[in-house]
Amino acid sequence: MSTTHGTPPVVPPNATSPERKGRFWIGFGAGCLTSLVLALMLAGVLLIGSLVPAIGAARAAARTARGQAAAAPQGGDEALTLEELEIEGALENEDYDRAEEIARALESRSGTPEARALVFMVRIERAVAAEDARSADALVTECRELGLPVDPSSELGVAGLWLDDDEPAKCRAIAERVLLGEFDADEYGRYLRGTALVLRGLASAELGDADAGAKDITEAISLGPDEETADEWQGYLDEVRERTR
Repeated sequence: MSTTHGTPPVVPPNATSPERKGRFWIGFGAGCLTSLVLALMLAGVLLIGSLVPAIGAARAAARTARGQAAAAPQGGDEALTLEELEIEGALENEDYDRAEEIARALESRSGTPEARALVFMVRIERAVAAEDARSADALVTECRELGLPVDPSSELGVAGLWLDDDEPAKCRAIAERVLLGEFDADEYGRYLRGTALVLRGLASAELGDADAGAKDITEAISLGPDEETADEWQGYLDEVRERTR
């Protein structure tokens, strides 16, 4: 029987982190709201726990992928709308009913693809918070089929769920899809890419390719936006390398 223990969430520099206890959200990364499209970036970093050595790194990553940190906007030309602020606050309080109500009202009023994508983002957040990988993945697929944008941090949150559900192949497929995209050169962009690499590496190790997993996580460590993040990722690398000895 495996045991877990929690550690403080890893958050990109200059981010404020509403803790989501007992889950790994990466997603998978932190979110940053500067427009309706960027509102999709609410999904974020997760709380990290460790399991027995054989599967510790994978399970830790899965719980971390289901945590959330919302990065405060760092200035720029675009300001948060009232609806975005309300949705952000509702999600931080895990009030998904309220967040979806606001998002749907915005969609009804504006009718824009971005507003519709925001509704999907809230629904994905709800499914991930419920640790319902199948529903969260189905929502991402539906959103993509409709030609709507899906933020990579939301996708990585779903990847973390699949990893935690002993479905490393599904986790790796999502991480690889995210890695095909473009990432900003700033700290958040490096964090997102690094997180995708960590998840792909852990999934690869679970699938029996510890060497490929170690390579991915080594690259991720070089992208770590701060020492704490790099240390956490180094811990995953150490566990993966144990499998090759």
